[in-house]
Amino acid sequence: MSARTHPPAGSVADRAMTGALQEAEQARHSYVGCEHLLLALARDKSDDVGRLLEGAGVELARARATVQQVVAQGRGDGPRWSQADLLSRVGVDLAAIQRRVQAEFGPRAVEELYASGIGRRLPRGPLCGLMVAPRLKEAFALAVDTARHDGRGVDSAHLLLGLLDTDSPGLQAVLAALGVDHRGLRAAVAARLRAAS
Repeated sequence: MSARTHPPAGSVADRAMTGALQEAEQARHSYVGCEHLLLALARDKSDDVGRLLEGAGVELARARATVQQVVAQGRGDGPRWSQADLLSRVGVDLAAIQRRVQAEFGPRAVEELYASGIGRRLPRGPLCGLMVAPRLKEAFALAVDTARHDGRGVDSAHLLLGLLDTDSPGLQAVLAALGVDHRGLRAAVAARLRAAS
C-alpha cells in the first residue's frame, strides 16, 4: 500500500498491516500478502479474532511454518523470488544501493519520492520495500466496505472477513494445509460482526 492508501496511523487496520509487514519481513518474503495478514491477526490473543483463529486451528507457530512452505512452493499471493535475490544473480547488491541512497538523500528519500505528485505515477521498483499483493489490497477494501455498511470503523473481524472473502491462493493454501474449515470460519466471523452491530 502506498502512503495514500495505507490505513490511518494507530488504527486497527494500521496495526494489522504493520503486523503483516513484520511477518513478511521476518520470513524474508518479497511481498506482503493475505497469508501474512492472517498471521498478524492470529498473533493477537487479546483480541476476539485472534482467539477465534486459534480455536479454528490457526495456531501461530504452525501457521508460520505453513506460510513458509506455501510461499516456498510458489503458491503464495506474490512472486516466489525476491527482487534482491534476482538482482544478486546478476551482481547487483540491492542492500548496498539502498544504504547509499539513504546516505546521500536521507532515510525516507524513496518513500518521499513515491508520495510526491511525480512519484505517484512511477512504477514501484526494488528500492520501495515489500510489494503489497493485490489480493491483500482487495481484502482491505472489502473490510472497509463491510465496516462502512456496519456504520463502524474497521476492526479485526472486518479484516478477517475481508481476507476470507478474497480469492487469495496463498490464504486458501494455508487454511487448507492447517485443516481450517473456511466456510465455518467465515460464518463464525460474520456472526460475531452481526452480534456486535
